[in-house]
Amino acid sequence: MASPIIEIENVEHWFRDSRSGSLVHAVARADLAVGSGEFISIVGPSGCGKTTLLNIVSGLAAPTRGSVKVKGLPVRGVQPDLIGYMFARDTLLPWRTALSNVEFGLDSLPRPEARSRAERFLHLVGLDGFEHNYPDQLSHGMRQRVALARTLAASPEILLMDEPFGALDAQTKLLMEEEFLRLWEADKKTVLFVTHDLVEALTLADRVLVLSARPCRIKAEYKVDFPRPRDAEALQSDPGFAAMVRQVWSDLKSENIRGRA
Repeated sequence: MASPIIEIENVEHWFRDSRSGSLVHAVARADLAVGSGEFISIVGPSGCGKTTLLNIVSGLAAPTRGSVKVKGLPVRGVQPDLIGYMFARDTLLPWRTALSNVEFGLDSLPRPEARSRAERFLHLVGLDGFEHNYPDQLSHGMRQRVALARTLAASPEILLMDEPFGALDAQTKLLMEEEFLRLWEADKKTVLFVTHDLVEALTLADRVLVLSARPCRIKAEYKVDFPRPRDAEALQSDPGFAAMVRQVWSDLKSENIRGRA
């Protein structure tokens, strides 16, 4: 790997539980180097610290110990021009149309350029004709497409994605995966993608990281060698793909059991 774009070194993290007031050990130790243009999926038991790890990389949280560097520099707060963060919920502004939601965050551009860019990304996610609809006039899947368009329109070098398709029905989810793969293939941004879905993780990623039960550490790493560009539907019917899903699940299952013990 050339010089990594993200370097996580000896990171540990505690936070104080807002209800009990007790300290929670979220991340035991994390070491990870991510290459430019690499797509990494992160899976692990519920509550193990996956989102905490993304928050630390994004600058929303500071590690209790250790360091995180992006492009060779320590992370010191949020850097929206460099790192885009897409959440499980669409977080659209209800008083803005789809178009103006995508324009949000493009304030540094001249208005005609911001409008043109927003229209282009809505087109890329298949929402032609819905530019002037408000969020409550769109389906959940369409709102997630607007959120994806908004994240991509800002043109960050790094995408952090926290279960962005997790609440979608199976059909819409598969369509969104295929749509996102198509868009990612065009410019291959660096992606850290948290998901509970092993099929989704392996369909999208170059590497899959399995996190342990909390406090999390990286228990296992799988290199996904299926050729790109990938057809999500065709890949998921491949016997070799099914075997890899079972292999990853064997690691993850034991951590789920340990986490509930």
